[in-house]
Formats: sequence, C-alpha cells, structure tokens
Amino acid sequence: HDVCERVVQRALIVNATRKHMEFVHNASARPSGSTSEQGITCHQLHATKRTLFAALSDGRIAVWRRRMDVAQGHVDSRPQLFTGHTGAVSCLILAEQEGLGLEGHLLLSGGADRTIRVWDPAIKDPSKACVQTLRGHGGTVSSLAFCNGVLVSTSTDHTIQVWKPDEGRELLLYPWFSPHQRLANLDCWATDLALRLGETAGLYVGDEQGTLSAYRVQTSPLQLTRWRRQPKAHSLGITRLLLLAGAQTRTVRKNGWTALMGAANYGHERVVELLLQHGAEINLQDR
Repeated sequence: HDVCERVVQRALIVNATRKHMEFVHNASARPSGSTSEQGITCHQLHATKRTLFAALSDGRIAVWRRRMDVAQGHVDSRPQLFTGHTGAVSCLILAEQEGLGLEGHLLLSGGADRTIRVWDPAIKDPSKACVQTLRGHGGTVSSLAFCNGVLVSTSTDHTIQVWKPDEGRELLLYPWFSPHQRLANLDCWATDLALRLGETAGLYVGDEQGTLSAYRVQTSPLQLTRWRRQPKAHSLGITRLLLLAGAQTRTVRKNGWTALMGAANYGHERVVELLLQHGAEINLQDR
C-alpha cells in the first residue's frame, strides 16, 4: 500500500509540474501594465511540499502550490509572486536544513541586479517573504550553492564569494549571512557550482569556457583554495554540475557500466580521480 501511495504521489507531482510550466507561460504571469512577454530563467520544484518556484525575466519569482484538500491535487490558477529583484533572476536554489525557516527550508535567488535574496516561502504574506538581501558582487549572480549552513555564490565579475551565518544566531529562525571569503582569481565567470562539506569536502566550479575547477575546503576555519583545474573539460561552457553521493557513484546503469567505467573509457582522468575520492568502487565489473 505504501509503495502504491508513493507512486501515485509521484505521478501527481509530475502532472502538476507540467501544469505549472503551462501557467508560467500564460499571460497571468505578466506584470500588470506591461505587454512584454516573460521568460522563465530557472526553476526549482520542492516535491515534498508540492511547490514549484519559477524565476521570471522581470525579476519576480512565481510560486505555485498544490492544494492538499483536493483529491486530484488541484493547482491554483494564479501564482503567488515574490518581488524584490530589479533585474532578471538568474539562479534559484532550495536550502533545506532542520530548523531553517518556518518549515525547514529557504529559497535563495541571485539576479542581474547583483544581489542575492533569501526567501522563506512559508510566510503567507509575499511582501514579507524576503528575509535578507546580500550584496557583494559587481556583476550578475550566476550560480549559488548551499551546504551545512554555508552559501557560495559566483558572478560575472569573475569572483566566488563565500558567505557564512553570523555566530550566536543558531537558535533564531533565520541565519544572517555575512561575507567570509572572496576568490577573485577566475579567468572567466563561473556558470555553476557543486558544494559538499564534511569528510569529503570540496567545491567544484564550471565556467563559461568549459573548464572544471576543484577547490579544497578546509572546514575549521572555513577556507577555500584552488586545487585542480581541467581546461576544456567541455568544448563549450558548462551549464550544470551535479555532485553524486557515494552510493550513486557505485550505481550500475542499464548498459552495465558505472560512472567510473564511463569516465575511464573516455579517458577523463580528472573525473576518474574525483569519483575514486568520493567512494567509487574500482572492483565492480560490468555486466
């Protein structure tokens, strides 16, 4: 019964996502008094909360919530709108952590207005949903990453900014992020980040030229230093980075290969090294 229920819930979420994306494109998401069409710049789906966040090119963030009191999971036809950015929203991430905000998660957005905004989607009044605005970049905020309370951002100003919550606010509802470290030795602007803290801590940065860089992360005190750099890991710019958990590095795909086998087969030495460092099993055999 539990398995069937999870399958049904997943199907409802996927169906809702399709409806959500249709709503984003319709005229109800346009600013009043404007005839210019809005574009979706990025989006995030919070599956457990049945909520979709879609960033728009006018700087607003549209939020659709699925009503839980309707058997078919009816989606409200008009989204709730978060306003605050004065330029297009360029990146969105969900920060999930116990005790974070009213319901254990916050939404973070970066924009062309050079700011990062921290939102609590659980606040019913959208005019009060923004709980902090971070300023520290000289260009469009191009990517964000969050892990264990640490926020990292990149910008078209060729910098990486590390933000840490101020000490002494652990019992308060919201952390207050302050600049901690600034890395300004990038050759071009970064396009995406992947961050992990803990025993296998590391920061991985993809940029507009297709280069993949790895940074060592010292946690006590928190300090980042460039470790490895793989020029032209892609022939064009890197658009998305995904850091796999240890168990996923050992997953066998339908073709019988693991991620390690694929990286080795195509001669990606740096990728092989990273997979081994994050728990990839070298003795697994293909099928």
